[in-house]
Amino acid sequence: MKRLIALLLVGIAMLGAGEPRRIVSIDPAVTETVFQFGHGGAVVATDMTSTWPAAAAALPKLGYIRQLNAEGIIAQRPDLVLTSDKLQPRMVIEQLQQAGITVRELPGAADLPALRQRLLGVGEALGESAQAQRLYDGITARIDAVARRHPAGGTGPRVLFILHLMGGDVVCGGSGTAADWLIRACGGRNGIDAPGYKPVGAEALLAMRPDVVVAMSTGPSGPMTRERIVAHHALTGLAAVQSGRVHLVDGTLMLGFGPRLGEAVEAFADLLHGDGAAQR
Repeated sequence: MKRLIALLLVGIAMLGAGEPRRIVSIDPAVTETVFQFGHGGAVVATDMTSTWPAAAAALPKLGYIRQLNAEGIIAQRPDLVLTSDKLQPRMVIEQLQQAGITVRELPGAADLPALRQRLLGVGEALGESAQAQRLYDGITARIDAVARRHPAGGTGPRVLFILHLMGGDVVCGGSGTAADWLIRACGGRNGIDAPGYKPVGAEALLAMRPDVVVAMSTGPSGPMTRERIVAHHALTGLAAVQSGRVHLVDGTLMLGFGPRLGEAVEAFADLLHGDGAAQR
C-alpha cells in the first residue's frame, strides 16, 4: 500500500495541473456521463456495473461499487476519481484522498435534482460545464413533453417492474426506486407500494392485477426471457402475462439515471401507452 501511494504521488507531480489524463469512474451513470462528454479515452478503469457504452464495458473492472478497496484504485495511478455516494466502504474515499488523489463524489439518488448535480459535477471536473447544462436542459425537456401527454397521478396502467426472478419469488421495484420514478414519470401506476426492491410472492402478485409486466432483460439470475416469465408459477396466472403484455427492457438504459434518461422516459412511455414499437 505504501509503495503504491509513493508511486502515485510521483505520477501526480509529473502530470501537474490541467485536464485529467487518467480517470477512474465508479458508478454507471457517472461513467456514461464521462463518455457522453467525450472524455472516455481518459478513463482507465471502472466498477463492474459500468457497462455502457461498449468502450466502458471493455475497460478493467475494479469490483462492485459497494465492495471496493483503495489498493485496486490506486494501482491504476489515477489523477481523478469520479464516483457517487453509493461507493462502499466509505473509508475508501478517505484512503484515496490521503494518497493525494482528487476524488469527486456526486449524489447517486434516482431523481432529477441528483441527476442535475451529477451532470454538472462531472462537467465541472472535466471542463464541460456548458455542455452539462445543455444536456440537462435537453433531458428535462423530453421528460416534460412525456408528462404533458401522460400526466402522473391519473388512471394510467398499473405496472409490475421485475428486477429478476429469485427462486419462487419475483424481485420487483417498489416505491422510492428508479423503477418507481420511471413508471410515474410516464403516467403509470406502480403495482408495488412497499419501498425498495423486494421479493413478492404469487398471492400478492395476483392481488395486484398489473396491466403491464416489465422485466429487465438481464439480471443477477441470468438473462430474462418471456418464456421464463410465462413459465414462472408466480406470474403465469396474471392476466397481463396471459394476454402478452410482457416487455423486456435494457436495465442500464431504463434504470441508469444518466445522460440517456430522456431517451429512457420516451421509450418507456411508448411501451406503456403505445404498441411497444419504441422498445429498444
